Amino acid sequence: MLAQGAGAVAAKKPELLPPALERIEQAGTEALESMHRMVGMLREPDNRVAPRPVADLGGAVRRLVERFELPGARTELVEEGEPGPLPAEVATTAHHVVMEALTNVRKHARHCTSVEVSLTHTEDTVRIRVSNDGGRRRSTGGRFGLTGLEERVAMIGGTLRSGPAARDGWLVEAVLPASTAPTNAIDPAALGRGHDRT
Repeated sequence: MLAQGAGAVAAKKPELLPPALERIEQAGTEALESMHRMVGMLREPDNRVAPRPVADLGGAVRRLVERFELPGARTELVEEGEPGPLPAEVATTAHHVVMEALTNVRKHARHCTSVEVSLTHTEDTVRIRVSNDGGRRRSTGGRFGLTGLEERVAMIGGTLRSGPAARDGWLVEAVLPASTAPTNAIDPAALGRGHDRT
């Protein structure tokens, strides 16, 4: 769209071309970096199945919670904030955090009575919290456990922590950036203002 807008005004307003080209370069660079991060996250050793990209984070997390069953435990999902579009690597990582945390509950907190999954959207971040009231052991699954998730989360500029929670339980919490786009807004419409493309 930026390239089309620049082409449309090239003859009448050539002074708009340099900033337009700069924005096009920034957008292309960001797209390539995002793809590079996503490919890196999907590449796994030992022919293991890599996590698939997630388009609808809220729906994917709801399905995880609905399918999670642990005898004697009540599982609850709390969603807050207005979800917006997320980069593929952010949504996929957030989904993987929830999946790994619930897997750890099943492995290490089988006697818990309550599991809560919280998904909070803000303008700048996505926060994931998975807590239970009956487990303090941390996963030791190497790259494929919480340690591996810390690397994935760090790759996209987020943070992940896990540790003791209230009521002798355990908490896994991740904060991810809601966007990896350049901070300066790109407005292709601005290039075409005052020019009738018909």
